[in-house]
Amino acid sequence: MPAADTIPRLAVLLLAHAARRWPADLREQSHRAWLAELHALAADPDTGRWARTWQALRFSLSLAVRRPAPSSTPLPPVVTAPRPARELFVAAIGVAIFGTPIAMLLVHLPAAVADRLPDPDSTDAVHRLPLLALVPALTAVGLLAGRRLARRDTSGGVTRTVAIIIVGWCCARLLPMFGGILTALPGLALWALGLWAAAQAIIRLPRGPRRPLVWLALAAGMLIMADLAVISTVWLGVDAGDAPRAYALSWFPGALLDPAVAVPMGAGTAGDPATNTVLDAVEFLPHGLIITSAFALAYVHASRRASDRYAGHA
Repeated sequence: MPAADTIPRLAVLLLAHAARRWPADLREQSHRAWLAELHALAADPDTGRWARTWQALRFSLSLAVRRPAPSSTPLPPVVTAPRPARELFVAAIGVAIFGTPIAMLLVHLPAAVADRLPDPDSTDAVHRLPLLALVPALTAVGLLAGRRLARRDTSGGVTRTVAIIIVGWCCARLLPMFGGILTALPGLALWALGLWAAAQAIIRLPRGPRRPLVWLALAAGMLIMADLAVISTVWLGVDAGDAPRAYALSWFPGALLDPAVAVPMGAGTAGDPATNTVLDAVEFLPHGLIITSAFALAYVHASRRASDRYAGHA
């Protein structure tokens, strides 16, 4: 357990006040369970000190103002049950639809500021360079959303969780912003299989210290699966004369980095660059695959940690 000074004194007092309001037959058991959860929140290595303090205070305050349970009511578990399928489904759609614009807004803020400078033409690099941070921004938004959603959810099964997120992503794919759905289905099936395999690997990671190389390998694997999904979508949806197959490996990075970096994609039969044709075929498909992959893996990892905490306090 963490040192006592890592737990706010106010949080401990609030828990003591909450326990005194409960019936005598549940008071001691409730107080012990709440203190165990408070220590778990204070020892969470994935959050900073201020975040742990805020979570501890919020947890204690919610119990202090909560209506006491009657003596016949069993003690509620420290950690909630798996999140209902409809909530996870809606969250997956929300991350796919709104996550990409949020990440793009973050990387375009410097350009918006540069436009207000006296000589905006001299700040062309300010418009281009932030786009190089788009992939990290997409990943960060997805990881944050997944961790926050699953912080107090026990694991509901990898296959169930991944299936719900994939179905939500496919529903989001019906929007025009993600391009055509039929030509993308084979690539999405391949990506979904890779996502399920990565989630299975996360569940089977041994408990203990973090393993950066393992996470780097998982990230590289998911980028490869997203790349193959984009290649499949363009391959099936665009004629070879309009998108030369020799440049297939450049379609995924080109769609992500345009217009910051002009990745060569060849030219069509009419001599026109194939870049616009490829971008029209994939739209925001690469962005959505990255943010949804990060969201799913973060959710699986966080729900597993919640299950471990619950098993330790049960």
